[in-house]
Amino acid sequence: MSVALCNLQAFTVLCAAGLCCINVAAHADTPPENGAAFIDTWCIDCHSGAKPKGKFSLEDAVDRLKKELTTEADRSILRKAVRRIADGEMPPPASDPQPPGAERTAAIHALRSKVILDRKQIIVTSGPPRRLNRAEYANTIRDLFAIDVAPLGALPPDDVGAGFDNIGSVLSLAPISFERLVEIAEAIAAQAAPEASSTAPVKIVIDGKSMEITKEQGVKQKNGALLWSNGEARTKVDLPRTGRYAITSRIAGQQAGPDPVRMSLLAGKNQLAEFTVEEIFSAPGSRRIEVPLRAGAQTISVTFNNDFFQKGEQGKPNLDRNALVCGVTIEGPLDAYELPAWRQSLDTVVGTQTGNARRNTSADWLIQRILRRPATAADRNMLHRVTDSLDLPYSYEGQLRTMITALLVHPEFLFRIEAQPTAEIRARELTPQELAVRLSYFIWASCPDESLAHDATNGNLDTTQDRQSVVNRMLADPKSSSLAERFATQWLAIDGLDQKMPDPTQFPGIDAQLLRSMRQESVFFFNSVLREGRPAQTILDADYTFVDARLAKHYGMPIPTTVGMNRVPVDPTRGGGVLAHASVLTATSNPTRTSPVKRGKWVLDSILGAPPPPPPPGTPQIPDRAADRGGKSMRELLEIHRADANCASCHTRMDAIGFAFEAYDPVGRLREKVDGRPVETQGTLPSGFVITGLDGIRTNLRDNPAFIRSLVQHLMTYAIGCAPNENTEDEIDFLCENLSARPTLADIVHAITESPSFRMRGAQ
Repeated sequence: MSVALCNLQAFTVLCAAGLCCINVAAHADTPPENGAAFIDTWCIDCHSGAKPKGKFSLEDAVDRLKKELTTEADRSILRKAVRRIADGEMPPPASDPQPPGAERTAAIHALRSKVILDRKQIIVTSGPPRRLNRAEYANTIRDLFAIDVAPLGALPPDDVGAGFDNIGSVLSLAPISFERLVEIAEAIAAQAAPEASSTAPVKIVIDGKSMEITKEQGVKQKNGALLWSNGEARTKVDLPRTGRYAITSRIAGQQAGPDPVRMSLLAGKNQLAEFTVEEIFSAPGSRRIEVPLRAGAQTISVTFNNDFFQKGEQGKPNLDRNALVCGVTIEGPLDAYELPAWRQSLDTVVGTQTGNARRNTSADWLIQRILRRPATAADRNMLHRVTDSLDLPYSYEGQLRTMITALLVHPEFLFRIEAQPTAEIRARELTPQELAVRLSYFIWASCPDESLAHDATNGNLDTTQDRQSVVNRMLADPKSSSLAERFATQWLAIDGLDQKMPDPTQFPGIDAQLLRSMRQESVFFFNSVLREGRPAQTILDADYTFVDARLAKHYGMPIPTTVGMNRVPVDPTRGGGVLAHASVLTATSNPTRTSPVKRGKWVLDSILGAPPPPPPPGTPQIPDRAADRGGKSMRELLEIHRADANCASCHTRMDAIGFAFEAYDPVGRLREKVDGRPVETQGTLPSGFVITGLDGIRTNLRDNPAFIRSLVQHLMTYAIGCAPNENTEDEIDFLCENLSARPTLADIVHAITESPSFRMRGAQ
């Protein structure tokens, strides 16, 4: 059976039953005596013979099931069957009669006992070595050296597989990308271990007439840079280290109009200060500020903010407001240099050692931290060869820089490499150090800290109880917010939301900042569900959310008085949970209109874990503009689309779900009309079940085991960095069978970290 057909049948299952599934866990004591008999009675007539329906035959598998001779291939077939029986697709909802509920429940339990392997039999899923993606690389450097890599240049791009950017099979490393990583490693090392001479304060004086004027909105003259039409004068400087700097701007104005000149000082794109400038060209003034600046290359700019021009009347001169930048002086750092935390930790280990002893101890410490495992003699010798080959009278800091650079381009830093199991075994237990690395990159998207490395070395990851304690500590750490930042945003398909700009002519005021606020609402929300130990179902129906002033105004809610994201009760007319978040509603819309198809597909894929197959090539698109739709509504055009039997199999379900979102416009605001017509939020599934609005979807999803299974599957994919496969299905079934009916996100994290595919390395 093709993957597309499997997916199609899976999502058909979920929708045909009105998005409801039977909770088999509640009937775990039902005796498993009639699994094969149920299939004989209710399924085999359609799914046997030379042309079984859906090209899905149960005939041979059931024959062997009766003889207790089930094979691996049979288990795959029976797994699909039991899922459809549980979800209400088999027998089809339209068929009459239907099996009694108790008989269906007993059959489900019986068949699951045949298809869900014992924990020891589960085939461990493992992929190729996983390169650190951009987020993991940046977080790792942050936690190793407290250095922000963003200003150092763009990291190599990440491909996406199975919905996530940490899937090992798609994270390759091209030669040109490796060259870029070498450059970044050198820049990191220079900041991490600067020479003592480079930490002294500096004074940089920039003459205004040497500054670059942007956009041809000014001119250089003998007393500085003259700016008009909101021009900008800028210069590049190289700062020795991160610290607090004094910046003095020598500025003046050609005053005109009712207001004095206003100017701003920027570092890069960040505004440091805004000045009101009443001084004139013949008597410039100075403005001094003290601000923290990072080490390395910086662009310092002075901008003219309030251009004014008025043509003179009756021979009077024109009124023309302009600005003058005479120069900028940068002094600092003003604060005394302190060794960074990583260096203080290293110096504590090194103690009073000197010479080769100090170099050996430093090498071992750096290897342990950067390569995420104990150092070996071969590692140490490699670093010595690198430092010795340069044949320079390096200082201790120079040796550290060389070792850091070499280790940051080492394959075992850039990739998470685990030894393959021997040929005699199918899988092996991870070493404590390997397990610590998996835990840290799953929960923190970063390297193990000293406490976790200590746990690995001292046997604190050996028992289930010990591991649970460690995972609880990790979840309590602020770094676990990466599960919201990296997992949740990709699971909900909102990670790149700030790049998805709605049509500005229809939706003025929707800018990148507001889109970031939308994304932050979902991040803060997911993080709260995780940290507060709330049931995972809270993701769908919470009575609270998070907004800042911009987002509250967008929603038409009361404006919070506190800066940043604020926890607030949900508007009852919107309802709670991610289904009503503007992030999701915007991400699943077109730039000019809503898309019931995209929103329905999103529910099937992200929320129910049963994505439909892609549309066939050449499928016609519905026009975005109402004027191009021949007077027909979106609902009417989709009805015509569904008249094609090839389209109806998918769209009947997707569209019905998508219509429930129609009360929300393409940027997530409530609306009462669409193209001048009253909003209709009803959708009818093939079973005849009617969904009305998001409340209808929430009601059906809230206690639907398919939601928890989808969440487990997506989180498992993210945790192990491998796309789901047949073996993964066994493991997901096992995990879901052993979770409570209302697990917390922490419960799911614990279950995954105890799973065979997380704690073991399988043959690749």
